[in-house]
Amino acid sequence: MMKGDASQRPVFRYILCLSIVLFGLGVGLKLNGSSVGRWQRVLREPGPPSGLVLFEPKGIRIDEWNVTTPSMLSQARQSPPFPIENPSLGAGRSPLLMSVPVAYYTTLFRPQLWGFFLFDFEHGFAFYWCGKVFGLLLASAWLLRQIGIKNRVVVAFGTIWIFFSSFVQWWFSSPTMLPEMIACWAMSMGFALRFFSRLSRWQLAFALVGFVFFGVNFVLCLYPSFQIPLLYLSIAVVTGIWLQRRLTGDWQIRQGLIMLGAALGALVLILVPFWLSVHETLQIVAQTSYPGVDRSRGGGLSVFQLFSGVVGFFESEKRVPAGFSNICEASNFYPLWLAVVFVLVVAKYWKGIPFPPLIIALVSAIFLFCIYGVTPLPVWLARGTLLAFVSEPRLLLGIGLANVLLCCVFFDSYRKEILTWPTRFVAAIVFWLCLAAGLWKVNPFTDKTWVIGILIINALLIALFFWEHARGWFMAAFSALLMFNGTINPVMLGLSPLLQAHIFHKIDQLRAVDPESGWIVYESTTIPQMVKGTGARVLNGTKIVPDLELMHEFDPEDRARVTYNRYANIVVLFPQDPRNINVGLIAPDAYKITLSPDLPPLRRRGYRYLVFPRVWPEAARHGFSLVEQIEPSDIHVYERNRD
Repeated sequence: MMKGDASQRPVFRYILCLSIVLFGLGVGLKLNGSSVGRWQRVLREPGPPSGLVLFEPKGIRIDEWNVTTPSMLSQARQSPPFPIENPSLGAGRSPLLMSVPVAYYTTLFRPQLWGFFLFDFEHGFAFYWCGKVFGLLLASAWLLRQIGIKNRVVVAFGTIWIFFSSFVQWWFSSPTMLPEMIACWAMSMGFALRFFSRLSRWQLAFALVGFVFFGVNFVLCLYPSFQIPLLYLSIAVVTGIWLQRRLTGDWQIRQGLIMLGAALGALVLILVPFWLSVHETLQIVAQTSYPGVDRSRGGGLSVFQLFSGVVGFFESEKRVPAGFSNICEASNFYPLWLAVVFVLVVAKYWKGIPFPPLIIALVSAIFLFCIYGVTPLPVWLARGTLLAFVSEPRLLLGIGLANVLLCCVFFDSYRKEILTWPTRFVAAIVFWLCLAAGLWKVNPFTDKTWVIGILIINALLIALFFWEHARGWFMAAFSALLMFNGTINPVMLGLSPLLQAHIFHKIDQLRAVDPESGWIVYESTTIPQMVKGTGARVLNGTKIVPDLELMHEFDPEDRARVTYNRYANIVVLFPQDPRNINVGLIAPDAYKITLSPDLPPLRRRGYRYLVFPRVWPEAARHGFSLVEQIEPSDIHVYERNRD
């Protein structure tokens, strides 16, 4: 809490105690937001997804239910559990680059993963999900208080906006670790601001520990496309608050810089062993075709993509605006900052109300992000600013959070009437007409009824915003619309659709008898991940780091290196000619390869089990025998005959 604001402390304690109770209840009930229910359909299990409480599992979140969740299971089922190397996930020390439990010192700084070491897997998984949910909620509220928001209603509004925004909800369970990243960024920035405040030594020491603890977690998210915009936004916030407080005597510049330097130094020292452990793996990633050499220079967004938040209501996988490949890429934040900037300009030039420095800093950050989004920069400038590591669609996170902070500061600071009735009316009409003209030109939806609905929703929000006496109604209406996004992710009890599936038990029984042998899954993108979840060593499926040593044995002249040297979902097919190995790109993150199980590299590495989604009539000729035909999935498992 901010110094001198003792009246807020009882509320904070009440919210914290309630959060702890709800957190414990969620863990006890094994609640999570995984789309693991999709396995019910993939594995052809009968009935609706078991354990599903609310809403529907999302197929688009395949990187969660088909990648992250099986990877966590794979880690837990290794012997010993939670290793720093797991070839099923990728080469080198791939687990250290992922959001999976690892028996390594860095896990001490990642509380969302502690549950896997304290409880059984399903309760640990619930702990992980509750950490994401409550961490983001509490950290968002904390940050809003630290930047000076005094009104509790505005703090609640900003917290709801961040948590239930379309962007955050559609990316909530992705491997990018977005909720944890935002929460750690918010906590670190809040503690950094406290470095510059008049506090006791104990309070400063606590801020130092907090900054380092959450800062390490933030760094370990290892997703520069999100992290770099957040760092720029941090600079904008700290600069704005410094300019705002430097003349009040409440800004301790020397103390703050010393504390910040000490905190950053401690953070670096803590991460040195991690770097020494993982730098070779990171070098492999940096030299991959995807994403290692993928660089941006700006200009990748259209104006509509920049402001697509105006259509981001009641979204679904089946209704994707034109110009986007899927609903996750279409997700955004509502661009209320445009209307706020208009009111700020009117307040400045009609009422003589100066721009607060924090608002100037936030608006500047938004403008700079927007310029990079729609305008290409010189290569040297993009690289020099590190924005080359930020793909333009991911920049929307920085714009969106700056937008939320700006609007909350505005609602908290500008409480008196600024606009006259004629000005309000004209402004609302002009904004709505511009929106209508833009939608007419872009034509984002073929369903005209839906476009009319979007126009009505925006008309309501614009009218309430410009009707200054109704700002409370605006926040209430907008929050209600945002909270519908809470239906995006399902609510599950445990992981029954995967862990209780008949095929999972059968594969797990085979693995338990012969845990050292490897598996190859043919003609599937999902079954390899299910097999990994049992703890088996699987050749294909999703590999976040390529096994170049093995691939070089298949391709001694490296002719197809540009294809397989990438983060990829690997599909293995059976070749017509067993001597031929063909590699073909399916997508930037997927390729197919034809492999015969007779190849010497596969024999040497002990790949004894093959999985087919059909009968393999040539099994005997290749020295394999059918050991399981698993229904209702129609999966056939073959074992190499022992010599």
